[in-house]
Amino acid sequence: MRNLDPTKTGSNIARLRLERLLTQEELAAATGTSRVSVSKWERGIAAPRMTTLRRIAQALECDVRDFVVTVGEER
Repeated sequence: MRNLDPTKTGSNIARLRLERLLTQEELAAATGTSRVSVSKWERGIAAPRMTTLRRIAQALECDVRDFVVTVGEER
């Protein structure tokens, strides 16, 4: 997978989390991380590792590619 843009990745994580009506705390618990980590990802301050992206995708019932593709952009 190409290098991730932390800002795009984070905004997609936030969008998908909110669509599923989850709090940052709930996503953190489902992925074995902290709310602070989720907040940093969503703000583009930090990017999750690939193993964590897989856990996030599982928790949000989506594909890892959904984090790197902008809505309306082809996969």
